[in-house]
Amino acid sequence: MQKLMSTISSLRSALQLLIREAPDIQRVVLILGGSPLRPQKAYELLFTRGDNGLSFEGDFSKSKATEALSKKTIRALISTGAGSTSCPGPMRLFVLVQAPPSLNLPQHFLPKRDFRYNRKFVPLKLRFKCKTQDNETNSPFNSGTNDLICLRSALQLLIREAPDIQRVVLILGGSPLRPQKAYELLFTRGDNGLSFEGDFSKSKATEALSKKTIRALISTGAGSTSCPGPMRLFVLVQAPPSLNLPQHFLPKRDFRYNRKFVPLKLRFKCKTQDNETNSPFNSGTNDLIWFQCRHVIKGLAFQQPVEE
Repeated sequence: MQKLMSTISSLRSALQLLIREAPDIQRVVLILGGSPLRPQKAYELLFTRGDNGLSFEGDFSKSKATEALSKKTIRALISTGAGSTSCPGPMRLFVLVQAPPSLNLPQHFLPKRDFRYNRKFVPLKLRFKCKTQDNETNSPFNSGTNDLICLRSALQLLIREAPDIQRVVLILGGSPLRPQKAYELLFTRGDNGLSFEGDFSKSKATEALSKKTIRALISTGAGSTSCPGPMRLFVLVQAPPSLNLPQHFLPKRDFRYNRKFVPLKLRFKCKTQDNETNSPFNSGTNDLIWFQCRHVIKGLAFQQPVEE
């Protein structure tokens, strides 16, 4: 009994640390069986994540959110007959969660990238709708908000590390090698490059650049047509090989378009402090390589409107 209570306490501590490190988890799997690959029973807890994610202050076990969640989970499990049948062989409880690859809790959680159910096995799924502090229920598609924040932070770090970038590519499609749409942003680099002080998102240069980009995209019909299949937004930049941001950008030296594909190019003229426009050919691009941002924005599936 003492060993059992110690194991439960360790599991509880691990889950608390997980929520602190990755408050945006949306999927937890409870598996009963001899091993995760040979489950007798499996229960998937799916969470509709709010803008504030899962968070807690003080003693997590005594919070109202935990009490309500526990009651809902137990009620749902009992109503589906959990625990009413016995299974042959040794029984163990395994807990698996889906979290960002950056999660670093090696004492409690280890990556299991190859995990999947047997084709004939169907888990029981329980869905929970989480609410934000203003008690407004959020859509599960709001999960893209954190991806946008990560992408923004990555671009800010990129500009700090490589202020002389001249080429940024936005790709819409299933993968960078199979684009549906591609937009190349070409910058005429000034002597001072791209730089900012304070909050980058509130700077005048960023506001002006955002307006120009949106205006140019709208004028070319961006977003006016739908594309089949899953859509994702990929960001690639040309930067010096010395760029060292492995958490956000990885080298992709072999990136190139299909011969038949023609991207849309948008050119921006950046000015130096003395307002003299520099030529985009003042510096060579032979020493630049492609880097792909690790933060990918997933789009929503397109649905044809129903005709009445």
